[in-house]
Amino acid sequence: MKEKIHLQVQDVAFLQKRFLEASFKKLDLHLPNESESKRDPLKEQVRELLSEFVDDLFELNKDNLLIDDLHSSTIKEALKSIRKEKQEPFDDVLNQRLRKTYNELEEQTVKVSQLRKTYPILAKQKVKQYAMPDQLNSIIQDTVIEDGDDQDDTEDKGTVSIPDQSTNVEQFETSLLELSMLKETIGETSQKCRKLEQLIDVLGNRHKLE
Repeated sequence: MKEKIHLQVQDVAFLQKRFLEASFKKLDLHLPNESESKRDPLKEQVRELLSEFVDDLFELNKDNLLIDDLHSSTIKEALKSIRKEKQEPFDDVLNQRLRKTYNELEEQTVKVSQLRKTYPILAKQKVKQYAMPDQLNSIIQDTVIEDGDDQDDTEDKGTVSIPDQSTNVEQFETSLLELSMLKETIGETSQKCRKLEQLIDVLGNRHKLE
């Protein structure tokens, strides 16, 4: 079974437009206008015949095409409705914006990937830094030994004096704040990537109409 050519309706319209442009160039070459202000009935009639010929050419090959979004019974009717729609010319500024958006999306995607790798490692390091039971036990044991050597304080021998841990607590809270900010950064960057993807879809759809 012969494989059909898969096209969108816009693709068919683009191809037909190029066929007509090439045909009209040949017509202008062989039947140049004698005067821009004067109508040439013969040339106008030939242009109409060329348009009909191109329409019939696509219609005859319809069985060899698989066209998406073809809601009309014939290609000719579908293309007529498309011709009525406003076709935007090629926009170089839009094309540059689309390329810039693609590059920005790629950069943000790499950034999110890096943050997802470094965030768990950084969180684990921060927790280890401020939650080391061996270090805390060593401090308590050293304090008990110092109190045991002081014979003048035998009444308070059973009481262990823990050093001031306010600095460590403050550093721990600062680290938690940094981790929270890093987590927000990942969320914001991911959201920005989603917005860039939506913008690319919009720009890409506009680009197809050119």
